[in-house]
Amino acid sequence: MVRPRWTSTLARTLRAPGHNAWPALLVVLMIVLGCLRVISTYRVFWQTWDEPFHIAAGMEWLARGQYTYEPLHPPLARVVAALGPYLRGVRGLAGMGTPWIEGNALLHTGGAYEQNLAAARLGILFFFIQGSLAVAFWAKYAAGWLAALLATLLFTTLPPTLGHAGVATLDMACAASVATAVFAFVLWLRGMTPLRSAFLGVSAGLAVLSKFSAVGFLMAAGGCTLALWLLDARRSRGSEAAGASPSRQRVVGSALVLLLFGLTIWAGYRFSTAPLRGPDDRPHGLIDRFVGTEGRLHDVSYAIVENTPVPAPEFVEGLRSVYGRDRRGHLAYLLGDISRSGWWYYYPFILLLKTPLPFILLFAIGLLFLAREVVCTRLWFPSAVPPIAAMGVLLIGMVGSVDNGLRQLLSIYPFLAIVAGYGAARLVSWGRVARWAGLGLATGLCCWQLVSSFAAHPDYLAYFNALAGSQPAEVVVDSDLDWGQDLKRLALAVERRGIQELSIDYFGSVDIDLRQFGFPEFRPLKPYQKQTGWIAVSAHSLKLGTARVPYDQFAWLAEYEPIEQVGRSIWLFYIPAD
Repeated sequence: MVRPRWTSTLARTLRAPGHNAWPALLVVLMIVLGCLRVISTYRVFWQTWDEPFHIAAGMEWLARGQYTYEPLHPPLARVVAALGPYLRGVRGLAGMGTPWIEGNALLHTGGAYEQNLAAARLGILFFFIQGSLAVAFWAKYAAGWLAALLATLLFTTLPPTLGHAGVATLDMACAASVATAVFAFVLWLRGMTPLRSAFLGVSAGLAVLSKFSAVGFLMAAGGCTLALWLLDARRSRGSEAAGASPSRQRVVGSALVLLLFGLTIWAGYRFSTAPLRGPDDRPHGLIDRFVGTEGRLHDVSYAIVENTPVPAPEFVEGLRSVYGRDRRGHLAYLLGDISRSGWWYYYPFILLLKTPLPFILLFAIGLLFLAREVVCTRLWFPSAVPPIAAMGVLLIGMVGSVDNGLRQLLSIYPFLAIVAGYGAARLVSWGRVARWAGLGLATGLCCWQLVSSFAAHPDYLAYFNALAGSQPAEVVVDSDLDWGQDLKRLALAVERRGIQELSIDYFGSVDIDLRQFGFPEFRPLKPYQKQTGWIAVSAHSLKLGTARVPYDQFAWLAEYEPIEQVGRSIWLFYIPAD
């Protein structure tokens, strides 16, 4: 990226003694303000669907030194989330039946539910800070301080990032870690020093430990980055873009990256070793496919697999589980359609609806400036890395079959923010004639972003822009709108109205006992049976019922007007007796 030409006033400010301290201080201030906004949501929302399970799995790693509850997700974010409750004296409770039950019990330990939940969520703030710093450092490296300031401003005011930074789940960790790893790769390609090699190996390992979808994101974004570097290398032999590292340095650097990458992942699984499969897992289908179901080679292969310990077998099992989950798909709702295999256009469409419009416009402007720069310089690396990496992340989401929320693609936002920040910075210094017009446009779009962001508070998870209309539940549900986050609001509404009996179908953590949350007498809402009195139903339940075909178990409620919409995701009805 080309560093923008500053306006005269800004140029004088940046040339002043100690000028680098002021932009850095502003970056820190924006990150702190973002953290405070996230923390302020803790008292509004109780647990989302996934949080108890993640906390229980992380507590198992911390308190019992093992990781057996579920291989589908790696341990990093779970351990960080469980660390807060662990430091408060909360410990794992083995033998409780399911991680869901244990997770809920952990949160209610000592009668301090909200404090334990807040302690778990505080750990995820680390990844929000990491992601913000990755955006700031990358934008500064590519285009200077003004781009860094504006990119950080945009990233720390995005409702999707604020929302997922405020819950004890995996997606913010994945977004921050992937951005850091790709930036480390850019630096490494520019100079394969031991320090940069170590940074790349560790950051890539941590990205994989944050969420297994990071494997696909890193392959796509990293592959695109490498392709751009090689493209410029052919055109610019001997230049910085081509990489001036000697062959020996490349070999040593690559070896160090791979070594630290593997060690980081192994450390995440507590340096565990075990055979990949045991006798109880027989038959081993993959072996049978290649060597047959009997014979000496078959027996030897079985013996090797069942008796040879390998590092971090949970990691291999996790990758296998992710593949199986993608093949099974996930029940999803979009514009009235229901599918388990998803739609190729799901993520582009949801990205368009859940991203603030000024952010989208600034990204488009940044993309135009970048395209002009590439055409003028005929160099793709590293200028084109952020938008191309974003495209790679998007493509990974589009080819998958798990369409259960934009959170699965949260890793795209750091790349988009860098391009949008660059676009805003270029507008500020857009030639002599158009300088004030560009400054006014950039200021207007950034102010619009701030207004949209603060107007969404505290419902960042359920944020939609104006393109979604007034009824986003007609567009999409699940974690984009209803992740079970409004249970506390429902409890307050029930208390305020003096409701003594309640029928409910709540889309929230399984094995949850609402009596722990102070609810009155309640009974499950029965499918296809009209019930009278007070009824509370989640948006997810209205559209997908009990997640069983034909999904219209509660469609009869459409005949009635709700008394109240509780938060963004729960409707409260009163059905009088006939």
